[in-house]
Parts: sequence; C-alpha cells; structure tokens
Amino acid sequence: MSGAASLANLAEALGSFEPRPGQRLMADAVENAVLTGRDLVVEAGTGTGKTLAYLIPLLAMNKRVLVSTATKQLQSQILGHDLPVAQVATGRHCQVAVLKGRANYICMHRLFSVVQGRAQAGRSLSGELMAIEAASRYSPTGERADVPGVAEDHLVWGEVTATADNCLGSACSRFEDCFVVRARRRAVNAQLLIVNHHLLLADYALRERWDGASLLPEVDAIVIDEAHALADTATTFFGAAITERRLQSLTRDLGGAIAVATDDRLRQALLQAIDQLDLTGARLVARIRAERHQAPLLGPVLERLQPAAQELDEALAELVGLAAHTELARDAALQKTAQALAAVRADLAQCLPQAAAADGLDNATVRWIELRQRDCAVVARPVEVGPILQRTLLAEKAVRIFTSATMANAGSFTLTLRQLGLAPGTDTLTVPSPFDFARQALLYLPRGMPEPNAPGRDHAVAKTVADLAMAAGGATLALFSSNAALRAAAALVPTLLPMAVLVQGQESKEALLERFEQIQPAVLLATLGFWQGVDLPAHVLRVVVLDKVPFPPPDEPLFAARAALLHHKGRSSFGELSLPSASLILRQGFGRLVRSARHVGVVALLDPRVVTKSYGAQLLAALPPARQAQRFEQVAEFLRRHADLT
Repeated sequence: MSGAASLANLAEALGSFEPRPGQRLMADAVENAVLTGRDLVVEAGTGTGKTLAYLIPLLAMNKRVLVSTATKQLQSQILGHDLPVAQVATGRHCQVAVLKGRANYICMHRLFSVVQGRAQAGRSLSGELMAIEAASRYSPTGERADVPGVAEDHLVWGEVTATADNCLGSACSRFEDCFVVRARRRAVNAQLLIVNHHLLLADYALRERWDGASLLPEVDAIVIDEAHALADTATTFFGAAITERRLQSLTRDLGGAIAVATDDRLRQALLQAIDQLDLTGARLVARIRAERHQAPLLGPVLERLQPAAQELDEALAELVGLAAHTELARDAALQKTAQALAAVRADLAQCLPQAAAADGLDNATVRWIELRQRDCAVVARPVEVGPILQRTLLAEKAVRIFTSATMANAGSFTLTLRQLGLAPGTDTLTVPSPFDFARQALLYLPRGMPEPNAPGRDHAVAKTVADLAMAAGGATLALFSSNAALRAAAALVPTLLPMAVLVQGQESKEALLERFEQIQPAVLLATLGFWQGVDLPAHVLRVVVLDKVPFPPPDEPLFAARAALLHHKGRSSFGELSLPSASLILRQGFGRLVRSARHVGVVALLDPRVVTKSYGAQLLAALPPARQAQRFEQVAEFLRRHADLT
C-alpha cells in the first residue's frame, strides 16, 4: 500500500481524520525518495502533519527506519500519538525502540560502587542516591526520567551514570543487568528506532575514533526530524574539549589501579605517574584560567599554553605505557581508563596543537577558552561540519529524509544543503502551513520602541510585555535572545503585573511549561532554549513576545571563525550567515504561537530595526503571512475580539 493510499485508508478508518494536501504531497515525496534511493530535504510548515507524512509511507513499504529528533517532546509525540495512528493507517504494528545516550541510564556498576563506598566509609546515603538505588530495582528502563525528585543537572548523576571513557562494556560484572545493554538489544530487533541527534552523532563520532565501533544498527531509511538543529549538534560532537573536571575524573579513576598492582616497583611507578598527571593537569588548568581569553585562541596564546600541554601529554603517555604492563593488562577497568587516557591525548592535540600556524588561524578548526565557576575548558570545534557529515551520515547506504518547519532561507535551500554537506542537486520540497495566519495571528511591531542597547530599552520591553499580558489575561510567552535581556526582564516585569511570572532557570524546561499551563493567568520569560520545541495549548498561549532579531553575537567563537572564512572568500558574512541565522530563529520563535487551527493570538517583535533597516523587509517576508499592527489599541482589540475562540 502506498503512502497516499494509507492516508486515504486512515481517513476512512478514523472518520474524523482529514489528510491535508501538503501531507499527501510530502508522503508521496518520501515514498519516491525511498524508491529512487535519493535523499530528500523537506520544509514542512507548522500543521503539515510531517511526522505522519514520513512514518506512514515508510511503514507501508515495510522499511527499517531510524528517526532522529532534537527534542524529547517530539519523541513523546511520535510514540504516544503519531506512531499508533500510522500503524492504523498501514495495518503494520512494528516493534519500536527508543535509544538514548549512556548518560540517560543508571549504571548498575557505578551505582553499586558508590553505595558500597558510602557503606564502607560509614556514611549514609543521600536522599538522591536512595531514590536512584530504589529506581534501579523497579524501573524497567533505568532512565533518569524514572527517578522522582532528582534534578536532571544534579551532580549525583555524574557518579551513577557511565560515559564512553569509563564504561567497562562486556567486561563489566553487571553487563547482563545493564540498562544500556538491554536498550541496545531492543534496538537491534526494532523496525522503528527513535533516537536523538546527540546519540546519532555520538555514534558517528565513536566510529571516527575507534574502527569498527558502533552504537546503532543498520537501517533502510534515516529520518532527521527537526533537521535545522543537526549542524549545531554535529559541531559539538565532532569537536573536542579538555576540561578541568575531565582531568580530575581521570585521576580519581586511576586510584583503583594501585590496588591491582602487586609488584612494589610497579606500584611506586603508578603512584608517581598519577601524581605527575595530577600536577601537570592542575598546572595547565591554572594557565588556562590565567589567560582569561575567550576566543579565538591565536598564536601567542597557544604558545603560552603549549608547554603546560606538552607536560600533560607526557604524563598521559607515561600512564598509557604503564597500563600495558602484563600485571595490569588483565584488569578491565584499568584498560578502560587507559583508553580514556589515550582519548584525552587525542583531544589535547586537537585543542592545543604543538605545531600551530604562526598566527594561530586554522580554517578547519576554531579554539577558545571557557571559564566557569567550578570548571574551565579549552574547546575546539570544526568551522564547517558539512565535510564531516559527508563521510559519516551521508556515507550510509540508507536513504535520508531531512525535515523541519524551518529549512529554507528566502525560499532557497542553498545554505542548508551546504551546512549539512548535501549536494547542490539534492531533492528539496517546500510544503506551506495549512493554517490561516491572516486570521489567526497578528504581528505587532510597536512604534517608538528603543533599539537594542539604547537607553531605556529594558524598561520599554518590560512595560510592553506587561501591557500585552494584561490585555491577554496572562497566556504570554516572552522570548529573549540573551541571558542579560532575560535577567533585566525578570527583575522588572514582576513589579508591573498582578499575576505569576515564571522565569527560565527556576525549574526544568518541562516543569516550567507544565506550571505555566496550570497556574494561568501567568507570564513565562525565557531565552533561546524556548524558541523551539515548545508546543502549548491554545487556551494558555495567546501572546508570544520576541525581544529582538536574534542575530548571532559577532564575538561568538564559531560565528567569528565562519565569518572570517567567508570574508577570506570575498563573500558577505552578514548576507550569508548573520541574516539567514537570525531569520531561521525568528521563524522558530514565531512558530510557538500558531500550533493548530484553534490557536489565535499575537506575536510581538520588539525590534524597530525590522522597520528602519533595509534588511528588515527580508526578515518580515520570511515570517508567516500575518496581519501587522503598530498601535497597541489594535492589538488589544484583536485579543478582545478573539478571546472566546481559544
């Protein structure tokens, strides 16, 4: 049965289901991509029903499929809503598995070691450890989400989850009880495997480092949903970082090697080598903190850091050599740590190369320092990930479907194709949203709003947010393009409103959105993490505020490197990088408002530059075709007139 036929079958079976023309168009294109073996890039406007548009034809053709998403919300939607509908449409009830990275699962070996260590030291378990230990016994999956009362960013997770550096694999005594192993076994037999971009790219990064290593099975088709986020995620996974915490963790893990060594001379050599690692690591960290230099790391800075990096590399090499000793080679944990030592050496060479160019410039890699309160790092990232994706994701035998609501810029897919390493002739398709934006949305461009960084800007933004929230009776999501702007609004907006004001950072993203929905009237203030992946019901979201056009900061290391590369080629970084990037994020922010035919409301863009600057017309043209207003009275009247429709 074809994809289009399955959609028609679904409409007949469910009665109330009405497949949209755009959905049929996309389903046909996905089916054709599989039949011809050609990759496909689809911009599917909000409301297209893109998940069903790729699931139904792929299941109907009985293909083995891997779907990669950027957000947990979409994974939940696929499992809880779209997949059951697709199975009804196709009459195929396939085996499904969801696979996440190691850090999402309790490690039974590390948990047992921590609990045993506390008991031997006569220390009681914390409430968080007790909750995790209990969940390890009753949870079928061992996922973090199954542990109530322990925050996702709690430090305890670092003690009870494994990483690629310290996972013992098949040598682990708890291998058969391992939640990761169980999840991977389910994945091997699944016809539909759902992962996130992080795990997908971690798999390719692992293959790049270790020949023959792999986390994911072979499939017939790979769907990259929310594909607009793939390039940024790939930039992280194909880079490298040397962090203070990573070095400290290595020293801790090596402590166990002392007990393995029975020969006194070997034990003494290990002790000295571990002390040297601790010393040289601390020395490099001190030099990094002394630089206080963010990016890019140019020649003089690299030269100042390289002596300490060389000393650390020698200490790492000494320990790798000792780990190869016959007496130690039989210990699985120590050999795993030796692999971690080798991985740190490789990353150190990438982050602080000994043979850097005289000016420190490298068209392939950009490096910078990150300073945090309890950690610091030297980071290296590829300037462009297209070539890397060509030899990894794009080298797969599977057909690839890339889709998102925001893939094209000014109607062109050129930038997206280049970022993802796709050939210029790759098949593309634009499916417009079926929603009536002229009726459902009003774009508010308030007159007299100060430009970003102008005097009085923070107060003007706060007052506008408050006025809109009062007119809408709460139901207002205000999105800011910087943490500084968010902090300013968080200090001012609550003083202007007689309703709850929630602020990103108070709780997890999921908890904040749930509370925002429950305690209306309310306002939610957030930054870039909420510009996408937020899908709220119509009755709790009537206003979306975008504080300004989200141009990338010119001093952000990756942006600066990419801009320099374009300038070197005689091209415009503003036209080819800044403007397309801002337009993409702006469209994502606008997309938070109209999520269904029932959503009616206002998007307020508080940046006068879209009216006063020449590039403003291009940005506005890229947004959905909503009516525009410049006076608050028009906005208030629109909200009053549509108050009963949500």
